[in-house]
Amino acid sequence: MERVALHRLILFSLILAIITALSLVMPSDRQWINLPLHSTMEAVEALAVFLMALFLLQGREDPEHKLTLPGLGFLVMGILNIAHAASLPGGQFIHLRALANLAGGAGFALVWLPAARQTGLRKAGSVWSVAAGSGLFVLLAFLFPYSLPAMAVQGEFRAAAVAINAVAGLLFLAGTWRFLADFLRSGAVEDLLFGVVGGLFGLSGLTFWHSLLWSEAWWSWHGLRLAASLLVLGLLLRRHLQTVGALKELLHERSRSEDALRRSYKLTKTIIDSMNDAISLVDVKDFTIIGVNSVFLKEYGFSAESEVVGKHCYEITHKRSEVCTAPDDICPLGETVRTGDHFAADHVHFGTKGPKYVEVSTSPITDENGTVVQVVHVARDITDRKRAEQERERLLADIARSNKELEQFAYVASHDLQEPLRMVSGFIGLLEKRYKGRLDEKADRYIRFAVDGALRMQKLIEGLLGYSRVTTRAGELKNVAVNSVFDEAVLNLSAMVRDSNAVVARDELPTVVGVETQLLQLLQNLLANAIKFKRPGVRPEIRVSSVRTGQGWTFSVRDNGIGIAKEHFERIFQIFQRLHSSDEYPGAGIGLAVCKKIVERHGGNIWAESVPGEGTTFFFTIAAKQAQAASDRAA
Repeated sequence: MERVALHRLILFSLILAIITALSLVMPSDRQWINLPLHSTMEAVEALAVFLMALFLLQGREDPEHKLTLPGLGFLVMGILNIAHAASLPGGQFIHLRALANLAGGAGFALVWLPAARQTGLRKAGSVWSVAAGSGLFVLLAFLFPYSLPAMAVQGEFRAAAVAINAVAGLLFLAGTWRFLADFLRSGAVEDLLFGVVGGLFGLSGLTFWHSLLWSEAWWSWHGLRLAASLLVLGLLLRRHLQTVGALKELLHERSRSEDALRRSYKLTKTIIDSMNDAISLVDVKDFTIIGVNSVFLKEYGFSAESEVVGKHCYEITHKRSEVCTAPDDICPLGETVRTGDHFAADHVHFGTKGPKYVEVSTSPITDENGTVVQVVHVARDITDRKRAEQERERLLADIARSNKELEQFAYVASHDLQEPLRMVSGFIGLLEKRYKGRLDEKADRYIRFAVDGALRMQKLIEGLLGYSRVTTRAGELKNVAVNSVFDEAVLNLSAMVRDSNAVVARDELPTVVGVETQLLQLLQNLLANAIKFKRPGVRPEIRVSSVRTGQGWTFSVRDNGIGIAKEHFERIFQIFQRLHSSDEYPGAGIGLAVCKKIVERHGGNIWAESVPGEGTTFFFTIAAKQAQAASDRAA
């Protein structure tokens, strides 16, 4: 770019040198008088300079604008040149031209003044002051045309006119030097054009001494100024074409943006209309609807968007004349406006099929200051879900009531059955004691069957009563040291432990919140099972451990017994379910069911892991933070 700029500068310098040489060799003694042509050339120059002034002063608000002072100089030059072109030959004729050149050159040379120093001159008042001052001078020149000394006598310009034009030429050339230096640095074409304009005006000022009025040298001087003026008009035309081109590109870009916006709107509208939720856009100033999707129209019984736009949202969705107010009706729109955040709540809306449950969610749209101006309102019909929830709650309430009645029935039945069963067992025992051996062998066998059945029935009733008491007599929640509970359970099973020669051990166990009697029953049942289901010929070995898991404790009771097949892991916790006959392993099939109920009452779970022939491990959890829930259940 620097090489291209240098080549253009050299070409410009050669052209100026040729023009200067031609101007100096033009004869000054031959005259050619043509007043219309002269007036036309003066008018063209005046108009070009005035337009240039307006062009340069446009960017004066920019702190980096360096053309404010040249613009003011051209403004004075343009006003005085217009007056000069409109005047008849006389004293003011020469003064207006000379002072116009001097003002233009002074402003052009002040381009060397840094842009920051031109701050005070960028105000509109400065421009109007300069224009008013120039106009006042023109007025005085026209009112008193002969008050100033003559600047030309018998067609020859006096020294004052020559000196003023020479100074103006030097000033123009000084500004030209700055523009050409900027051109070498930046390569900007406009800097080169300004340099050419300044150079032509400068040469015209320096060659003015060679001319006489109406001589060929004088016309050559006018030619230099006309060339500068035409270049100014060319510069203005170039800038105009650039502006028009930029405007066309801007309009084209705007058209593309509008097309893209229309496509985006159409796509967004299609997406929103394809959703199953009723969506509306609401103005927060008065809660009026701005727009809705097709589902909204269908759900609330409208055929066109124009039927709802402009109406209040609560008129359409709630069939009411005023906004929802807290605490009875929480308005999601109001909450989003208040908090500036997303909000959701369940409401009852009124659609084409009457009242319906909807899940309303609202999201804010803010302006550049972060103020909520619009809200996106989404209403999802959850009527079926609400009805299903209500039906589920009703069924759960029915089940809870039924379970409570069954538990109460089981307790009452088992409790009331004990007395007649005790009487039956007593009399069968007496019958066996008095008549054993006195009847035949078959009678003795029948009596023995009756005694065994009565005993099994008694155990079943006792087990059922214990199972029901887990609920009906829950006990008090308190801190329970599981170490002590384990020791008491082993003590209660001491005869069983001794008879089986079992080894029952524990790790350090924690303190938990629970019902002590139930935790004792839980451990006692699991330990008894582990001893009872031992492998033949193998000494039972049982260990109780615990580990902290999350917010609770996981306990394990591990044995080396006969084990359990995987397909029976669920069945063993069901009441009265047995995997073996009572002849092989005595029991009522209630113990593990009671364990499951106790663990669930404490907010935990129980399960088994086993390898048949190697042993079984029962795990159960006690949730440390479920004390309140367990207390509620115990109550």
